[in-house]
Amino acid sequence: MSSHLLDFEHARDRIAELDEIVQITDRTHRWIVAGSYRRIRSALEADQPVADQTVGSIQIVAIPQFGLAIPQDLLFPEQQNLLFWKLDDLWRANRIRRALYGPDQQVSWGKRMRGVVYNETIFEFYTTTPTSWGKILAMRTGPFEHVMKLLEEMKANGLRHIDGETIDQAGQLVNLPEEQDVYTSAGWPYRPPHERS
Repeated sequence: MSSHLLDFEHARDRIAELDEIVQITDRTHRWIVAGSYRRIRSALEADQPVADQTVGSIQIVAIPQFGLAIPQDLLFPEQQNLLFWKLDDLWRANRIRRALYGPDQQVSWGKRMRGVVYNETIFEFYTTTPTSWGKILAMRTGPFEHVMKLLEEMKANGLRHIDGETIDQAGQLVNLPEEQDVYTSAGWPYRPPHERS
């Protein structure tokens, strides 16, 4: 699916519009907009010039809340990811569409990621755990080349990534609750989003 490109200010407005119907804060423990939006925002907050303030898809990283909700076609409530439950509900009500990707027009509607279209803008919701928040946030903030180098360094330091989590050589879970922890695990100094190129 081709995304309509937005300037930074319009992207900010679209995020606010979607948040109004999804109520992201009420359904998550923590969330942030990542991707190019976050890199541009970081530069603007640091009073750095930004040549290109164009945002494509809007990537949201979240630690979802879980609670009882009634899934479609069931009579009794079950423990649900409340953010994804709300997206499912909005999709069934035709308030959002599922985003389509690639030449085969595939949807991405899994247990950790949902791609939706709202007001002709693609939003990608990535959910994670508190132990992987830093890693997923760094990965979704990008840019791609920077993330690939960061992951290569983590691998060179004996870390591997399994089922969304990071594991050390002894098979123990590595706690990466903040981006600074990810950079430390790669042996790199932390870089703010606008300095990642």
